[in-house]
Amino acid sequence: MLPVLRIICGAFYGLLCVFSIVTGLLYAGGRKELNPLELSDKFMSRYSDPGKRKAFARKMGWVTFAVGIVQGIAAFAIIRAGSPVFYWIALGFTLFSIASVAFKLKGRFNAFPALKCAAYLAILTVLLLGGTRDAFFGKAQSAAAPTAQAEDGKLTADMAYRGVNAYCRETYDWSAAESAPDIMYVAMGEETETEYLVVFRSYTGAFVDFHVDKASGETRMVERVPSLGIEEEAGSINLYDYLG
Repeated sequence: MLPVLRIICGAFYGLLCVFSIVTGLLYAGGRKELNPLELSDKFMSRYSDPGKRKAFARKMGWVTFAVGIVQGIAAFAIIRAGSPVFYWIALGFTLFSIASVAFKLKGRFNAFPALKCAAYLAILTVLLLGGTRDAFFGKAQSAAAPTAQAEDGKLTADMAYRGVNAYCRETYDWSAAESAPDIMYVAMGEETETEYLVVFRSYTGAFVDFHVDKASGETRMVERVPSLGIEEEAGSINLYDYLG
């Protein structure tokens, strides 16, 4: 559900981008007047002269055009995700937009700016959700990779995770995980007295279960495709080969 909400937020900024660029060009070209719904009574009285108001509209047109470009960048950042830089771009512009609209309202209620502010607040809420942050920063290793210490020379849970993660990054195309960490990742499964279970999920929906022997590091792999009811042995590796 969260990826869908994130895409909707990005699409909203994309629509604003197109609207702002087109509107800005119309203002700058003198073919459109400023929207009275977004203007205060004080502004309207100050620029009562049509000539002055039209000159100001031209200047604001280029400002609106620039805002549209930034909205487009924010839309790309939200939809693309996969990088902390994109997250800070999206969050920063959203906070700026909220502050800008709040400044225009100045404690008074105006329906059009208030609706825009509500939309920006909704986007801010989605951006602050943990699942959305994971799409930009990746799944927190603190949740996926326990940090137990070695005991009696046996593999630890952390070593099992790191070894399987290294194997998967070497074996599979990891670019899909960078762009969509919610659908391609490595995570810890159940632990028994003799082995760890580490699970790799592919973007295709297939899984590979790595059964890691705590004593020897020998790791048995089982491929699963739940949607097709397929489960079969897929060979074995020694985890120590991937813990360099």
